[in-house]
Amino acid sequence: MRRRAHRSGSTRCFPELEDEDSDYHELYQTVKDDTAVCDYCSGAFGVEDAVADSGLVTLDEHDGHPSIRSLVDDDYEIITF
Repeated sequence: MRRRAHRSGSTRCFPELEDEDSDYHELYQTVKDDTAVCDYCSGAFGVEDAVADSGLVTLDEHDGHPSIRSLVDDDYEIITF
């Protein structure tokens, strides 16, 4: 199952997750290869450099945001908190 953390304020967590001293760094490393970030949100929350440095994929199919329709078409389940 592919995971994605990519929208809204969740993008602010990536600099901390990249920090080896973070309590969540090891867990993050296990899912990092299956993670993508909303391009617009990474800029809006000021973490675009950290996201780029991390090598994470950014999604920008719909005005800088990921396309929910494309994700659903690819059989992803959309979960909203």
